[in-house]
Amino acid sequence: MVTTKYNYSVMKNPDSHFSQEQMDLIEDHTELIEYRLFFRFLRTSGRRVTEVLGREEYINNYRSKKTKDILRKKYFEVKGITPNDIRKDGLVIFNILKQHEAVRAPKAIDKKTMELLKDYIAMKGIKDDEPIFKFNRFQAHYRLRKACRNANIRLQGGVKPHLHMYRHSFCIHIIKTAQTPQALRMLQQHLHHSKLDITAHYLQFSQKEKKEMIEKTFRGI
Repeated sequence: MVTTKYNYSVMKNPDSHFSQEQMDLIEDHTELIEYRLFFRFLRTSGRRVTEVLGREEYINNYRSKKTKDILRKKYFEVKGITPNDIRKDGLVIFNILKQHEAVRAPKAIDKKTMELLKDYIAMKGIKDDEPIFKFNRFQAHYRLRKACRNANIRLQGGVKPHLHMYRHSFCIHIIKTAQTPQALRMLQQHLHHSKLDITAHYLQFSQKEKKEMIEKTFRGI
């Protein structure tokens, strides 16, 4: 069994995210369609891995029945998305992880990803109550690292590429392309953060970006 420990304080580094070009490369270097779609889904939805795959896939990765029983008592049940969770209005219902419960809430994804998702469900013949993605986070993590190696994507802000980096990247790119002050509040609601302060963390910018801003402002003086 492969286990991975992440330092999420390091992940808060504003440099530890994928660029849009890097995410294109990752998808281009991912051979299997299910993982390619999964990476795109994380990229465009900003959801946590557990909200997409569920928690059962994580628990079942352990062989010991004792360990499984302990984890089932420790964590409340969270199921991954199924075709039943896709609404006609283009929203997807997720089990959003909160501190003491899982809240079912509809969230938006882009039109292109929705079309690819529906085509994949039809192609694979996935039943309405079946998980759309039938692999676990450890398998997905392996595929991500493999694609990054093949695409020559190394450390991002001192952090090795991993799945949670997609959520970080989603937030960074939304903030950078925002045209109105209301965008931060909308991002907070989309991420289902309890406080705006949590979302506001993504307003951090790298030293390189700050330097470019200064250079652009005072160029020619």
